[in-house]
Amino acid sequence: MIFETCIDLIESLKNTISGGCYRFEICSALSVGGLTPQIGFLTQVIKLLNLECYSEINELFEIYILIRPRYGDFYFMKEEIEIMKEDIRQIKNLMERIENNHIKGLVIGLLLKNGSIDVENTNDLIEIAKPQINNFTFHRAFDMSNDLETSLKTIFYDIPDINLILTSGGKRTVDQSLENIKNLNNILQELKEESNNNDQINNNNVNRNKELKFLLGGGINQDNIETILDLKIYNIHGSFSSVRNSNIEYINDDCSMNSNSSSSSEYSLKITDKMIVGIVSK
Repeated sequence: MIFETCIDLIESLKNTISGGCYRFEICSALSVGGLTPQIGFLTQVIKLLNLECYSEINELFEIYILIRPRYGDFYFMKEEIEIMKEDIRQIKNLMERIENNHIKGLVIGLLLKNGSIDVENTNDLIEIAKPQINNFTFHRAFDMSNDLETSLKTIFYDIPDINLILTSGGKRTVDQSLENIKNLNNILQELKEESNNNDQINNNNVNRNKELKFLLGGGINQDNIETILDLKIYNIHGSFSSVRNSNIEYINDDCSMNSNSSSSSEYSLKITDKMIVGIVSK
């Protein structure tokens, strides 16, 4: 079983640990689906995890870092791909500077203009990450692709270093996609069986990923976790958050940093809720 919390705030990280989750997807800007975190944030995350108060569980901590240079779609121009490559290099530099860094993998995903999986550039990012990093999740760009079954087969055969596919089943939330997810998981099991049984494919050395699994994420909470676990896919991802008011005392109601002020506020924060983490993790 995998239980993973996506984190974009230090407070959320502390609450996640208190709730009993020790695997983290580290990112920024979860309000837009998550972006690549700053090196400064990653450094502070690592320092916090290495505090003496966590010494008894220190070896359990695992960090997976999101690589996504901007919000919006997953079709990236060449300059944006170069940004991702440089971000990966900077992460590798950080790993060299801090020995006990807990960094285990990256979370990546790119699409072509027609909505199919961008195999070439995804594999390029993976090669840059190696050999220091060898675990890779294909994120919810998968859900935005033009055909989920075809995308699954493409990842299985053509991007063999991908360990996990993060998915909501192609809809906004997992509980809206239960039948889609069942179907996709059945296809994945068939791909694995075919790969195991097909000597000709093995002799031709065709790439395929027999360890590939789904990581379910999108709207998972304490109210629907039991229904989702009925899928028999025990790999769960989410922010498990609740909203709290800002701690600042002065509030300027006449100004907002967001032009669409009704959609968010500088005076409230979505923070991982340790009680929700505790309930879902059980």
